[in-house]
Amino acid sequence: TEVGAILADEGRGLFFETGDGSFQLPVGRGLGAANDARSLRGRLAAKAVDAQLGFLYAVWDDVTDASRTHVYYRGTVEASLPGDRQIRLVDIDQIADLRIADPAVRSMLARYARERTQDAFGVYVGNEVEGEVRPLARAVPSQALTGRG
Repeated sequence: TEVGAILADEGRGLFFETGDGSFQLPVGRGLGAANDARSLRGRLAAKAVDAQLGFLYAVWDDVTDASRTHVYYRGTVEASLPGDRQIRLVDIDQIADLRIADPAVRSMLARYARERTQDAFGVYVGNEVEGEVRPLARAVPSQALTGRG
């Protein structure tokens, strides 16, 4: 299982720049622990990235490899990042201009940019060719739940 994250801070998303000039989201083999170098948490820890994983954002099966599943979370990242030259914070509005190799990840990021402007996120379930976005209910203010306010 490939587990990745869309990590944002103040209208910018965190990417790792690869040696060939393309960009990728943080990703690992499973969610894992900070001491597991192959896991998402391990890769973030290795780069000293202070990230908070939030809600599930997308799950899809790979149509060319039935044993491969992709799981992505939404989350946040601290603005003060380490001086690693591979780490980039890119304005959400400029994500479409990035060179991202995986077309399914490009599509997911385009959806993220749209949903962010509307502050209405959903969870994608399917494969990289077809699926559906299941909208999340908006949070109800605690005052509405208690009848106070």
